[in-house]
Amino acid sequence: MDKIFSRRSFSILTTIIRLAAVFLLLVPFLASGVTPARALSFPAQINKSFTPISIVAGQVSRLEINIYNPNLFQLDNASFTDSLVGVQPGLRLANPVNMTNTCGGIVIAPPGATTVSLSGGTVPAQVGTLRGDCKVSVDVTSTTAGNLINTIPAYGVLPAYGGIGLHATARGGIDTITNTDPASATLNVKGVQSPSMNKNFNPTTVWVGQSSQLEFNIINNDPDTALTKATFSDALPSPFVVAAPLTISLTNCGAGTLTAAVGDTSVTLNNATVAPGATCRIRVRVVSATQGQYTNTIPAGPNGAGSLQTEQGVTNNSPVTANINVQAVGIAKAFNPATAGRYQSLDDHTAKPDRR
Repeated sequence: MDKIFSRRSFSILTTIIRLAAVFLLLVPFLASGVTPARALSFPAQINKSFTPISIVAGQVSRLEINIYNPNLFQLDNASFTDSLVGVQPGLRLANPVNMTNTCGGIVIAPPGATTVSLSGGTVPAQVGTLRGDCKVSVDVTSTTAGNLINTIPAYGVLPAYGGIGLHATARGGIDTITNTDPASATLNVKGVQSPSMNKNFNPTTVWVGQSSQLEFNIINNDPDTALTKATFSDALPSPFVVAAPLTISLTNCGAGTLTAAVGDTSVTLNNATVAPGATCRIRVRVVSATQGQYTNTIPAGPNGAGSLQTEQGVTNNSPVTANINVQAVGIAKAFNPATAGRYQSLDDHTAKPDRR
């Protein structure tokens, strides 16, 4: 009997221990009001795309970032950071960004920046076979030719505004949901030929106070793409100023304008458009009150002060220079004939400079 009792006691004790272990495993789920079956969760997915997938340098493409939720519960506090230059430099947010967001939360995407971040977003639960989803869309641009790859890596961490990859919580913070696969898209950017630029004075030799016509030419060497938002600034060599009366002209420069007033020491072209294969010509009259030989230079771009800037990212690759000589005013006087009788008249021939 003792052996039988001992065996039964051991069996009962083993069962009690097993039930206790199962109970301990169930405590977290019971406390949260969910069942083990509901506790199953799946990684989220991120997809991204460019539309169009190919642009000419300076044009705009639409970047769309989609978050998909395959779970039967919504995702909260969804965050990510997309570094547009994480793989290679070149991409940046356009101006304007034209951001749209169906994820809620906060999106940070300032014009000209190289990151897009989401924090505090919400992704709906899957309904039937239809995954829950939301998306963030922005306009991007580039002047860097080539295939530009943009990637959001797998997984994420949660700083104040977005993380690396996707990071989200669910069901009161019990679950942490991330993306286990990276999301990548490629934008093809076609380059534009660099323009040529030259300048000249006409005439190249003037008297003090005599004006000369200063001419600039921007030649678009690309046969297919217009140069847009073409801008440059030319600091006149001291003591040159814009002459009076104000005489300026722009030819084949689209809606561009020239900032130049009488007495100004510089001239600036603003937002010109130069058609493929065309030449934008700018003319303005300038004058100096001091004799001397002067050189007028626009530095090479893109970093030279006043150099040509365009929406396509192309510029004058070499300095643009012109020379002018200003001579002192000369007056020559002579009598004809050199001698005369008592009642004979003399002709006064005085040579004066031509002032225009």
